[in-house]
Amino acid sequence: MRSPKPRRPHGRWTYYILHEDILWPCPVRWEWESGYGGWLPFYYSPTLEFVAGDPDKATKVVKAKTQAGRIS
Repeated sequence: MRSPKPRRPHGRWTYYILHEDILWPCPVRWEWESGYGGWLPFYYSPTLEFVAGDPDKATKVVKAKTQAGRIS
């Protein structure tokens, strides 16, 4: 009997990479990799390649509680 795979990480995630001396935020899409045995973050790099990243380097995007610059 197979063991069930763990749940996919929830929320919005970003992977930051340094390309041509610029820090690029790349949105992450989590995909299950059975060879790895877990969820891997895939992202489009600035060169438009779809690559897998290190799961420990993916950063969760935290929603701000207040909107900056909102005029009442």
